[in-house]
Amino acid sequence: MLDRQFGVAYSLNGVYDLMKRLGMVWISARAVSPSADPVAQAEFKKKLRPGSRSNAAPEHCA
Repeated sequence: MLDRQFGVAYSLNGVYDLMKRLGMVWISARAVSPSADPVAQAEFKKKLRPGSRSNAAPEHCA
């Protein structure tokens, strides 16, 4: 793609290095299990205690 779009050829490691120099990071999508049940996940999330999905405050980590 870089060759077609910009006329330059990079190896995969070269692309990673270029992205790092530009302050970018490689992000890939997470796989979704074919057996995942969105309805069951929504019900599970409803039953969680408030704030249980966020990180604990530092004073609680001692």
